[in-house]
Amino acid sequence: MTRLVLAAVAAVAALAPGCGPQPEPPYVPVSGRVTRDGAPLTEGRVVFVPSDGAAPRSIPVVKGRFAGEARAGKNVVQVHALKEVPNPDREMARIEPTVGVSLVAERFGHDSRDVREVTEAGPNEFDIAVSEK
Repeated sequence: MTRLVLAAVAAVAALAPGCGPQPEPPYVPVSGRVTRDGAPLTEGRVVFVPSDGAAPRSIPVVKGRFAGEARAGKNVVQVHALKEVPNPDREMARIEPTVGVSLVAERFGHDSRDVREVTEAGPNEFDIAVSEK
């Protein structure tokens, strides 16, 4: 009888609201503008890195605009943009004639501390200003 009571209590506890696993936040639409030193960023990527450890979302920037999806909740926002230049290392230039040079200061890229709240209700329209230095 005791086992039956314990089993019933366990079943009720498992079904009680808030006791089971919580659903993960959804991915929702985000969009906006990116400027570099006051002008639209020609091309690059905006990366939304969720604070809960979920996989980041990388969204292309074209003519200063981006549109895609990011996870609802707090996200660190990074901006990445490269230009190809001739490889200054003559030895390596034979193998790799060009190298990518960042157009954006590292504090806007991997070192970013720009946290934005992405909401399920939206709108999630963001203006992001970066600089080369």
